[in-house]
Amino acid sequence: MAGDQVVILGAGWDTRAYGLLIDKKVTIYEVDAPGTQAVKLTAIDKTGINASHVTFVSCDFNRQSWLDALKSEGFDPEKRTFILWEGVTMYLEKSAIQSTLRAVSTLSPGSQIAFDFFSREWLEDTLVGKMARWGARATYGEPFTFGFPVRPEFSASLRHYLEKHGFALDRDRPLGDEAEGKLPYGGLVLAVNSASNC
Repeated sequence: MAGDQVVILGAGWDTRAYGLLIDKKVTIYEVDAPGTQAVKLTAIDKTGINASHVTFVSCDFNRQSWLDALKSEGFDPEKRTFILWEGVTMYLEKSAIQSTLRAVSTLSPGSQIAFDFFSREWLEDTLVGKMARWGARATYGEPFTFGFPVRPEFSASLRHYLEKHGFALDRDRPLGDEAEGKLPYGGLVLAVNSASNC
């Protein structure tokens, strides 16, 4: 992880800010939907966890700019930033994915984004993927809506997609059956603002 600031997008119940990151010399922001964040803040208060080093930012990712929301809370886009975007991409619309990547690509050179994802082909073309979409809607009321392309070749497809949105692929890892020719259900990505490579 590189950067002067850490932003956890769609933080949910993530606790890294109170464990793994607590002794790091970085400014930490958690961004989430107002309702989810309110429940988390209540839980933090009840358990007595010290969250004074974290800035909480409320945002509806499908309707407003998370970057504008961050700036209103003191975030500095000129500082190198690490964005953690975990357990979020699969619930967003394509336009929200693209606008998020565009926003991160405008940050200081060297800024990074790490995220997990479902593969488009698994989500849309396999029975298991279609069942997962149905199950998410039935259980949580939120369907899986987006998958990143991973065909014909996992890394090359991701690299191409990310380059179109202003990033260089730093590293990736498929999730699922890693046997050659098998379709992974998703993966992990670390990408860097491509301005840093100029």
